Amino acid sequence: MRPGKFKVLFVCTGNQCRSPMAEGLLKEKLFEKDYTDIEVGSAGTMTIVGVPPAQNSIVAMQEVDIDIGDQTSSTITPSLIEEADLILTMEAAHSAYIRRLWPESADKVHNLRAYDDGVDEDVADPVGMDLEAYRTCRDILKMEIDRIIESIISLSRK
Repeated sequence: MRPGKFKVLFVCTGNQCRSPMAEGLLKEKLFEKDYTDIEVGSAGTMTIVGVPPAQNSIVAMQEVDIDIGDQTSSTITPSLIEEADLILTMEAAHSAYIRRLWPESADKVHNLRAYDDGVDEDVADPVGMDLEAYRTCRDILKMEIDRIIESIISLSRK
């Protein structure tokens, strides 16, 4: 077993909508399961560092009693990629981008919806849309995290 906590990194474009919501959802699910051996983070492929999540992301998550308001955006870096044990992207384009820049990390990079025999589809970006689009995105992310949580926990124990 590797030293330290198992690290999951969610990646989207701006790290203000999808990946912060995914981070919050996985953290909450792990908390519910009282599982503390997994560290969860998020980053963007093209973001301004230090920006809070989109207001509609915050509201959509508050509706399910998860507070992501303290998160701030970060960009993917070589150290984040290297330290992550599992990288789950929102789009195939994000996976391709990471694999192109860090080919040695290709085996740990997966499109979230395709991971663990899921449907090979992207999670649509709600940026600039109304609250309902953020709710839809949140619900898709929740469904996917519920689907893969046991696989992540199992992988973290190896």
